[in-house]
Amino acid sequence: MSRTRVGQMDTKLAATMSPDEAHEALGGNSVISRSTFYEAIKRGQIPHVKVGARRILIPRRAFEAWLDRASMSPTSAA
Repeated sequence: MSRTRVGQMDTKLAATMSPDEAHEALGGNSVISRSTFYEAIKRGQIPHVKVGARRILIPRRAFEAWLDRASMSPTSAA
């Protein structure tokens, strides 16, 4: 599977990402720590779908839209 920047949709990319894939797409620990990223998911600040009791999936399009909105706001925060 090919990898591209989050803002560039590639038809070969899956419709969902794992939280770790989304975290890496943001720049990994250089931008936000993994634990802070998971806390933002838990607080509902990052779009996600919970499958079963433990599995979390992040819809790629919703994540990209969230990033677009965050980049437009004057005080962007996760």
